Amino acid sequence: MKIMKRLLIIFILTLPTLGLAQELDNSKKFTVGINTNVNIGYRKLSAQDNYFDWIIDSRNEREVPGFGYSYGIISELYLIKKLSIDVSILFESKNYKTESIDGLFSDGTEAILIFYYRHYYLSTPVKLNFTFLNKNKFSLYATGGGSVNLFAYRRNKSIIKYTDNKNEVSKSDKAKDFNAYSISMLAGLGINYDVSELLRIKIEPILNYSNSPVMDAPISESLQNVGLNIGLGFKIK
Repeated sequence: MKIMKRLLIIFILTLPTLGLAQELDNSKKFTVGINTNVNIGYRKLSAQDNYFDWIIDSRNEREVPGFGYSYGIISELYLIKKLSIDVSILFESKNYKTESIDGLFSDGTEAILIFYYRHYYLSTPVKLNFTFLNKNKFSLYATGGGSVNLFAYRRNKSIIKYTDNKNEVSKSDKAKDFNAYSISMLAGLGINYDVSELLRIKIEPILNYSNSPVMDAPISESLQNVGLNIGLGFKIK
C-alpha cells in the first residue's frame, strides 16, 4: 500500500516536468462510453496476533487466484493537451478460489472439492491519464488514481466432483458482516486508437491494489487484481 501511494505521488509530482505546463487545448473533447475488464484476482491475508499465522499459511497453500470481471460506463475529460481525468461507474467481481482438494466422506466416498469466493462491488474509479506519445491515430498514456468500492454481496460456491463423474454444486450469498466499502489504488498503461473523429477504442492493462479489509476479523483479507480494461468511447466536442 505504501509503495503504491509513493508511486502515485511521484507520478503526480513529475507531471509539470513532462511538458504539461501549456495552454489549454481549445479542441479538447469529452468522451463517454462503455468499459469491460477481465482480471486475475487474489487476496492478501494478515493478522496482528501471531497465533493465526498457521491458519494463514494453511490458506496460502490451498487458495489460488481466480478470474474476475467488471463492466460499466466511463467518461474522460481532457484538462490540458496531454492530461485528462477519467471517471467510471463499474459493477465489479473480485475473486479467488481453492485448488482441487481431495476429500473423503464418512461413508468412504471419495471426491474432489473446489471452493470459489466471489466479491461483488459497485465501484467508482477516478484516474489521471498522462499522454506521453501521440502518433497518427494512436496514443500511449500512463494512468494512476484510486477507487471507492461499495460492497454489494459475496457469493460462495462449492463444487464436489465424485469419482462416478457426478457433480454437486452449491451457492450461498452473504452481505452481513462485510465492510460497506473499500479503497483501491490504481496504476497502469494504456493505448488509445481513434477509429474516427467521434469513436475511440481504449486498451489498458491495470493494477488494482487494496489494503482495505473486506470484513473486520482476526485475519484481515484484502483483495487485489491485475486486469485488462477494454473501452469504447464516443467523443463529444
